[in-house]
Amino acid sequence: MKIIIKQENGPFLLYLGLFGYCSLYPELIGNMYRRQTFFKISRKTENYFKTYGLEPQMKQFLDLIFTQYRNTIGEQTLGYISLLYQHPQREKSVKRFIKNEKQQVFLSYQKIKNKELKALASFHSSLLKTEFFDWLEKLTTLDIERKSTKIPKIKRIINKDLTFFGIKKPIIQKIIITPLNLYPFQAASLVYILDKEIIIVSSEKFHPEVIEHEFLHLLMNPLAKRFLQKFPKMANLIVSLSSLTRKETYGENPLYLLQEELIYSYLNFKKRKPLNYKNFLKSLPFKNEKQFQEARKNNPLFRRKCERLKINSFKKFLTKSSVYYQIFLKNPLNDILYQFYKSFEKEKTANPGLDFNHYLLNNLSDAIKIKYNNFSSRTITALTVSS
Repeated sequence: MKIIIKQENGPFLLYLGLFGYCSLYPELIGNMYRRQTFFKISRKTENYFKTYGLEPQMKQFLDLIFTQYRNTIGEQTLGYISLLYQHPQREKSVKRFIKNEKQQVFLSYQKIKNKELKALASFHSSLLKTEFFDWLEKLTTLDIERKSTKIPKIKRIINKDLTFFGIKKPIIQKIIITPLNLYPFQAASLVYILDKEIIIVSSEKFHPEVIEHEFLHLLMNPLAKRFLQKFPKMANLIVSLSSLTRKETYGENPLYLLQEELIYSYLNFKKRKPLNYKNFLKSLPFKNEKQFQEARKNNPLFRRKCERLKINSFKKFLTKSSVYYQIFLKNPLNDILYQFYKSFEKEKTANPGLDFNHYLLNNLSDAIKIKYNNFSSRTITALTVSS
């Protein structure tokens, strides 16, 4: 398995264009993008677009997406198509993904692909001779050098994960990690999974655990899909057991929620830090009034939660922190999966060759039902579970 730090011009240009569009026309986008301009690169990029505007063909394409299609195409579809820019050999993988996972937009695939690739090429051409793009390229080169030093650590993390899950055969040929993204949620990352390679659009600040999270989608996405195909009546329960914050982030889609929770709970398990109120308080990113107000300012999701609970100060947050945790973060599904990983580790000690995929498909349904067999009759009636 080869790990490379390199720029992917397709996603880079797409998110740079989206960033510009978001800066100039927030009323057309609504809540899809919530800019985080507290990074220096974000502020300078925003200033560039406010000074020079967005290249006409890119603007025309994004107008099509956000007005005519009313954003029904979806960011993920646009991201996968962007991978074809300068890489036509990926067409088969990208088209298969959209056909299987985005059936509602597959009929528009050829039209969207043609317009998007033309827009990316025109946008790229308009940037090439600008001082702004030269600046971005210099930052990209420095970021590649910096992140390349982390490759050995990432390899160790991934190999440890593969060993834990009992995976011995190669599952992918290449992992590409991009430098310097202009992803609107710049503290986050995302992943594109193709037949022979995965592309991780990394966060501006490099966090190996975030890279690990995206890599784990390669393992957990197909497993979650197989589980729900085998136990379709678990779908409603998975949604109900997920935290409100997860549902706000990923929607009430049982497949997405299970994929993400399999990853989040595993990473909690590796650190031996279950998701609970005590650990929530320990992990708060703010420790005083100034830091709390900065968090409210820079994180619109957090700000809305505070507004809902009428929290406007660090002191009030501490007073209402238990209520905040219960409403937004309490996550029974994470609890179940955390304990499930503990059980798997114990079984694996006695049976080193144990395969996690088979173990989950044979045992998780029962683990969920056993954990919640004391639900009230009202809850059981509303959430009928059967395998």
